[in-house]
Amino acid sequence: MTMEAAAYQALEDIVGPEHITREPVVLDTYCYIWANEVLVGDKFSARPLAVVMPESTEQVQAIMRACNR
Repeated sequence: MTMEAAAYQALEDIVGPEHITREPVVLDTYCYIWANEVLVGDKFSARPLAVVMPESTEQVQAIMRACNR
């Protein structure tokens, strides 16, 4: 599964290009969930479509609005 370009661009417009990525090496670091193997039998979850690193509450709110669209 991949993220649509328009959705990625909407998130990039909110946080800037330096705070969002689709680089596989970064996405893989967000797959590991501590103690996940206790709950579901595996240390890893599905790879995220992107990693977004907001700097403010306002950016988090804008990200949530964009995701709900």
